[in-house]
Amino acid sequence: MQMKKYLTILICILTTTFCYAQDAPHLKFKGIPLTGTATSFVEKLKSKGLTYLGESKGIVLLKGDFAGFKDCTIGVSTFESSDQVCKVTAIFPQRETWGTITDDYNNLKSLLVDKYGTPEVSETFSGIEPYSDFTKFYALLNDECNFLSTFHVEGGDIQLTMRKMDNKKASVILNYLDKVNGEIVKKKAIDDL
Repeated sequence: MQMKKYLTILICILTTTFCYAQDAPHLKFKGIPLTGTATSFVEKLKSKGLTYLGESKGIVLLKGDFAGFKDCTIGVSTFESSDQVCKVTAIFPQRETWGTITDDYNNLKSLLVDKYGTPEVSETFSGIEPYSDFTKFYALLNDECNFLSTFHVEGGDIQLTMRKMDNKKASVILNYLDKVNGEIVKKKAIDDL
C-alpha cells in the first residue's frame, strides 16, 4: 500500500514536470520561437525579409534589417547532436570608433531594458580605464575590455556585447540563447552518463 502511494506521487511529479517542460515558452527572435529545425526556422526568417547567405561551420547565415539597423548578419546555430535550433546571433554593422560602437550598444541596451527590464551588467576594462575614445576602442580591439549586458528572461538569456571583427573594426553582437532547448539537450547528455 505504501509503495503504491509513493509510486502515485512520483507519477504525479513526473507528469507535472513533463507538462511544464512542454508548456515552457521558447525565446523569440523577430517574433519567432527558437524551436524546430534550422531549416524550418530559417524559412520563417526568410519570410520576415532576411536573405539566406549560406552555411559556415554549422551555422546558417542570413542578412537583413534587424532592430532598426540595416545589413545585420544573423547566425542560426543548432546543437551538435541534433538539428534543433538553440541560439540566434545578430551581428550589427561594423564600426571603427568608440563613439559609434558605444552608441549602437547603448541604444540597443535601452531598447532591451524597455522590453525586458534591468539586465545583469559587466562593463569593464582590463587595468586602468583608458582616458580617450581612441584608447578605449584600441582596448576593445585588443580584448582588453568586456562589455556584456545579460537579460534573463522567461524563455532563456539575451546577451548584448561588443567584439572585435578584425584589426580595425568591431561590432555589437546580440545572442539569443533558448533555455528549453538547452535543458532538453542537457537532460539527454545526463541520461548518456
